[in-house]
Amino acid sequence: MQITRRYDRDELAELAEPLRDELPAGRTVADAVDALDGALASAFIRAVKPLGQAPR
Repeated sequence: MQITRRYDRDELAELAEPLRDELPAGRTVADAVDALDGALASAFIRAVKPLGQAPR
């Protein structure tokens, strides 16, 4: 797996803002950012098809 993008706090806040009304009662966008800081990234997974396997 190769990380292609790591989201910083500003990007997390931007992603979370439209979900403001869907957050649990008493939770804020800042709470969501704190919870996700360092936990969200995009990645590429490189795989190799096993030899001898028929295509599906």
